[in-house]
Amino acid sequence: MRVTGVSWVGVKAANTDLAASFFAKVLGLPALKHDTDLVVFQMPDGSQLEVFGPNGPDPPHQFARARVVVGFRVDDIDSARRELEPLGVEVIGPLRRDSQTGYAWQHFRGPDGVIYELNSVLVSEGATVAPTNAIRLEPMNEEDFRASLALAIPRYAAECVQQGLWTADNSLEASRSELELLLPQGFKTPNRHFGKLIEEASGSSVGEVWYTVERKGGKVRFWVDWISVDPRMRTRGYATEALELLSAEALKHGADRIGLQVLSDNAVAVALYTRAGFKPTDVRMAKQLNRCT
Repeated sequence: MRVTGVSWVGVKAANTDLAASFFAKVLGLPALKHDTDLVVFQMPDGSQLEVFGPNGPDPPHQFARARVVVGFRVDDIDSARRELEPLGVEVIGPLRRDSQTGYAWQHFRGPDGVIYELNSVLVSEGATVAPTNAIRLEPMNEEDFRASLALAIPRYAAECVQQGLWTADNSLEASRSELELLLPQGFKTPNRHFGKLIEEASGSSVGEVWYTVERKGGKVRFWVDWISVDPRMRTRGYATEALELLSAEALKHGADRIGLQVLSDNAVAVALYTRAGFKPTDVRMAKQLNRCT
């Protein structure tokens, strides 16, 4: 097997709030999820720290010998699991796959009796990972852009409703207004680029991207505004390859970095971007206010 790093750390805490406060306030880690007995933090290198409370969702064996468990990232967890068994390593529990987080993991017992974990990126049953150069990036024409914009309006509206910024009743109108401000000249707005992801084998479109390229302060800024893969074509590695294509495009324009924005509670997207090498650069925060009656 090939271990590529430590990608997960689990901690069993007697007081979840106290432990979570320490990791957030003292170590400065941003929380992706905060429930009563499970708090998930994002580490600077993209790995995750999970704090389990007394009634957390951890299996009984996980913290039986130690209150801290580490997870090692491997390329192929099925192959890695098969390698452990002939060596006499005790595999604990079934191999678990979670489509919500995008990961698969397997616990095993080390020679010291402590439980460890192997984990890898989840590939759905029956799906295949796209080989390199399975897709290409082509510019949209104006007709393509109009169809893309029609999808962008309800998508952006739903995101803003989810964030609590707009009400559902007014979200579509607000989304149209925001996109008009973003793209005052529509398809011909300066510095805005719109692309299609074309599958090489079939020649059909499997997704699309919007991105911005602009020079400011002596540097080129390359920003991914929107990346979308057809739901029927997901779990094939196309989103990962699309990010590689965009990175190559950024280099062509003279940029030395590529940026995007993702909601912190979108665990699947956060996992995707982390695997692609993206790291948090800033944290947007909000506080919910309760009106006095």
